[in-house]
Amino acid sequence: REYNQNNQRSVKTTMNADLDWEILKGLKLSSTFEIDYQHSHEDVYDSRKTLDGLGDNLQPRGYSSKYESGFTNWTNVDKISYENTFGRHKMMLYAGLELHEVLRKSTSASGSGFMNDNIREISFADESTRKGTSSYSMSRTMSYFTRAQYSFDSRYYLSANFRRDGSSAFSIYQQWNNFWSVGASWNIHKEPFFHADWVKMLKLKGSYGIVGNSRVDNSYRAGTYTYSSSYSYGASAGAVLSTVPTEGLTWETVSRSNAGLTFNLGGILDGEIEYYYNKTRDMISKIYVSRMISDDRLYANVGSMQNTGIELNLTSHNIKTADFSWSTTLNAT
Repeated sequence: REYNQNNQRSVKTTMNADLDWEILKGLKLSSTFEIDYQHSHEDVYDSRKTLDGLGDNLQPRGYSSKYESGFTNWTNVDKISYENTFGRHKMMLYAGLELHEVLRKSTSASGSGFMNDNIREISFADESTRKGTSSYSMSRTMSYFTRAQYSFDSRYYLSANFRRDGSSAFSIYQQWNNFWSVGASWNIHKEPFFHADWVKMLKLKGSYGIVGNSRVDNSYRAGTYTYSSSYSYGASAGAVLSTVPTEGLTWETVSRSNAGLTFNLGGILDGEIEYYYNKTRDMISKIYVSRMISDDRLYANVGSMQNTGIELNLTSHNIKTADFSWSTTLNAT
């Protein structure tokens, strides 16, 4: 083992940068950039003097392998916002652009049959044993978004959101989709007609929205091929279609509705009861197809699913002192 070599190195870097500029009172321009970079290297050599370095006929050969991989994940968000309060009215507006990219790369090589243990580079291994592979993948998303919020006298709240998302996981015919949501809430306990002192807080709320999901790899959009000497044609390596293109694949969408009541009784009991109804459309899942098309299952938008229910959350504050506190929480669905 002392003759063998196993060197591993890795680097991981995370960086965040923020820029805020107040153009006018209440009008702000902001930009954020985040990046996660990782790189790893592995260099392994099994000496001719060890069992791991022996060939099938127990002849000393030596084995060498090298592996490199890189991963980069970055996100950039640019946003302009405006916020203002006039009298009992308060409003907030913002709009922005979000860019996101994930890049993965890897390279590996191996070989055996070295003249001695001092020469370990794969280029000096027996030519018939040299092997190499590499991989590369990149995914990108781009989003335009906007949000508006309004409140009156800390009693009535309204909000609206809109997004237009694009993903490289889909073909040019299906890359973009629109998603939105609206919501409202009412602080009943702040109304002049409300006089129940033992009810410290009572809020009625509701919302409806549509969100999207693009949980597929880019390769399914255009299809993939397998290259191998097993499929050679005219003394040249050939390829066969291993994943059929799915240009018709589109976003999976989920519409979410909920309505609920939040309350606090006597400062002792916090509670929330909520009704929800979710429906998923154009569900992304793998399906079997004719063997004439592919040996593998294909991703497709196959159907819909819905779920509905009621959730109850209760928290009682039993004891609270400077040195000790005791609370109890109950969740039910």
